[in-house]
Amino acid sequence: MFARILSWIKRSIRLLRWVIVALLLVLVWAKWGPMDPLFTTPRSMVLLDRNGELLGATVAKDGQWRMPSTDSVPECFAICLIQLRIAISGIIGVCDRDRWCAPGSRTGRPGAS
Repeated sequence: MFARILSWIKRSIRLLRWVIVALLLVLVWAKWGPMDPLFTTPRSMVLLDRNGELLGATVAKDGQWRMPSTDSVPECFAICLIQLRIAISGIIGVCDRDRWCAPGSRTGRPGAS
């Protein structure tokens, strides 16, 4: 009886060793295996509510906005961007063609040069 139990324990230990080795190999493969990064370009984070409305967004690490394209932009987001552009144009004194210009520039209205 004791010999059968001892034999069963030895077989179980051998099997357990192989299972541990197999798990370690799988873990090593998962950590350092052929898994390349999915995205190589920096990505922006976009936060949407359950209806798909924009709640917030962040800039990518390289300073660019990368947001999914849509047919329209929320009005409050457009106003914020326009006011930022006006503030930057007023500080730098730049008025580009076909963009919003700072008050006191040549026309101060969009699309005019």
